[in-house]
Amino acid sequence: SRPHSLAGDMEDDDQIHMYDPDCGCEEDDDEYEDEEFEQEQYIHEGNTGQDAWADTEETTKMWRIITSGEVKDLETFLEERPTRATIRSSDGRGPMFWAFEYRRHDMVQTLTRYGVGHNDKDTLGMTPVDLLDSQN
Repeated sequence: SRPHSLAGDMEDDDQIHMYDPDCGCEEDDDEYEDEEFEQEQYIHEGNTGQDAWADTEETTKMWRIITSGEVKDLETFLEERPTRATIRSSDGRGPMFWAFEYRRHDMVQTLTRYGVGHNDKDTLGMTPVDLLDSQN
């Protein structure tokens, strides 16, 4: 079992839910390393600013999935933990940037369904759409 996601069907009080022992979720210490748990908790609490940008195993795996073009792998990776859709590497780029950069339209659509926008900016002030313009 995994922690509740930030799904729209949750009550406001449940928006920042992390392993409430009364909720029926099972905590699996082997599944979540301390560092990953802290990062997820930070994101669950609504922090999506530059402080959360880091080069991690998850950002690397996400980049590999995007560059591979395997939409099914992306969907599986996001289903396991929906907050992965908004992870960002240390340069401020994340899945939507990479999907635009590698022209993976189907992945852009998948990420959009997970609530990822096209207007986020990286450390250089570029948006995912700007990457299309820079490749022409």
